[in-house]
Amino acid sequence: MKEDKVKIPPPVPTPTASRVSPHAVWSLVLAVASFVVCLGPLAAIPAVICGHVGQRRVRRSDGSLKGNGLANAGIILGYINIAIVIGFIGLVAQTAITLPQRRHNQEIKDCMKNLFLIDACKEQIARDYGLKKGDVVPREYFRKYEEKRPFVCPGGGSYTIGRVGGPSSCSIEEHDSWHRMGWKLGNQSQE
Repeated sequence: MKEDKVKIPPPVPTPTASRVSPHAVWSLVLAVASFVVCLGPLAAIPAVICGHVGQRRVRRSDGSLKGNGLANAGIILGYINIAIVIGFIGLVAQTAITLPQRRHNQEIKDCMKNLFLIDACKEQIARDYGLKKGDVVPREYFRKYEEKRPFVCPGGGSYTIGRVGGPSSCSIEEHDSWHRMGWKLGNQSQE
């Protein structure tokens, strides 16, 4: 009798379990930490690096590694965090650069405001005491006006009251030149 050979089917290859790339996981963890824990670029830059390394390893693994989506999320969040930090640094730098100029401009405006107030008080004093154009206004006549708000130059200059009908002046040339220009324009419009 013939021996019956039993045919045994070949073994079915069992799929190897693919695992998640640790670099992809770390990329996402660091990216989230850069926002949640406010680590900023200290965590965002490593998140981007780990994300790119994770993507490369997943691509080269021939399916034995997963986690490309995690790596993508880590890279995107990392770049967003870096962009926010760069924008914030730019805003702070812009403020730091322009702040002294804005203070200087405000100082000139405040000084000009004081000079125009002195001129207005001088004209009121001239009406109250019957002073004529060209008369010198005595400093003591200003005492009642300075009780509420003394006339002090914010730049440290000193004020000269001047004569009735003429402009007052500041010892700081830049403040004074702006005031004289405004005073001349104001008097030309009244004529």
